[in-house]
Amino acid sequence: PAMFDAVDRQPDEVKGMTDADREKVVDECYQCKMCYVKCPYTPPHSWQIDFPRLMLRADANRRKKNGIPLREKLLGSPERAGAIGRATWPFSNVMNEVKAHRWLFEKLVGVHRDKKLPEFAARTFEDWFSDHRDEIAREIERGERPRSNAGRPIVALQPTCGYVLKSEYVNLLGGDDAKKVASKTMDVCEYLMKLETEGKLEKNFPLEGGLGTVSYHLPCHLQAQNIGFKSRDLLRLIPKTRVVLNEKCTAHDGTWAMKTEHFHDSLRLGKKSFDEVDQAEPRVVASDCPLAAIQLEQGTGRKAWHPIQILDAAYRGEKLESPADATKKIVPPPLPEQPGSDSLRDVQALTADDIRKMGHG
Repeated sequence: PAMFDAVDRQPDEVKGMTDADREKVVDECYQCKMCYVKCPYTPPHSWQIDFPRLMLRADANRRKKNGIPLREKLLGSPERAGAIGRATWPFSNVMNEVKAHRWLFEKLVGVHRDKKLPEFAARTFEDWFSDHRDEIAREIERGERPRSNAGRPIVALQPTCGYVLKSEYVNLLGGDDAKKVASKTMDVCEYLMKLETEGKLEKNFPLEGGLGTVSYHLPCHLQAQNIGFKSRDLLRLIPKTRVVLNEKCTAHDGTWAMKTEHFHDSLRLGKKSFDEVDQAEPRVVASDCPLAAIQLEQGTGRKAWHPIQILDAAYRGEKLESPADATKKIVPPPLPEQPGSDSLRDVQALTADDIRKMGHG
């Protein structure tokens, strides 16, 4: 939107964009990849337009010239933030709910005081997995036949992780190894639906009455993988369950929604997605993306669950729910009214007759 607004304001359109206009476009691109999905001129088209990568390149050049601010260093290093959070766990999670701490954190770092943040865990997944490696290996061998020499699939639990392995690493690293990894990578629900088509997925759900209505949000980085609606189709396997698809972007987009200057904009941009949830009147809300889940909770007051969490509970005869809680919902302040370029053009196009009809002639 920032680029189109800037172009519309200029008589010379793109040629008339100022340096400030271009800076704003780079700042407000949050890498949702939806322009890439919608654009007909992306590779393999001869024009090879890749706007998200162009924005990454522009930002990289800007950081090389001007340096990386403290906030970007902190938010861009989840390993460092996670290490601090684990070292002070569970105190770190408690402090993230203390208003005075969040006010100070906003002033020092630039993370909005009202932004709900992901919770820190006491251990990394790597640590946990090392303690359960043998147990998991036995379960895998029991549950599926040995694979061929082609190798086992790489299953990603989070859409952005899957997208990076399928696409970004190939572009960044190149080479046959990256391509092999990309060809073997599958989203977890994509993998389970593959088992379903092969007749290998267990579908015995000891669940009375089904789940009712599920509002399922399809994350942008899952749309960008172009694999269809695997999570929705997986949830539909649960008897007496109605799944309502929500394809609208929640506008969390990595750390973009956390920043003080973008937090309220993110809620405004995500409103269409929040409205989709409210209109569905669901018993449970689902999203594959943990950050989109946070944004949905702040935009609707309803907790969103990963489809695998819902499936796991259904296998155990349990139902997860997402009751509305108005205390969790945040409504951003309205934007000040500003005359847009269309309004100015309309005024300039007024004729003498139009002015007389309005009582000013």
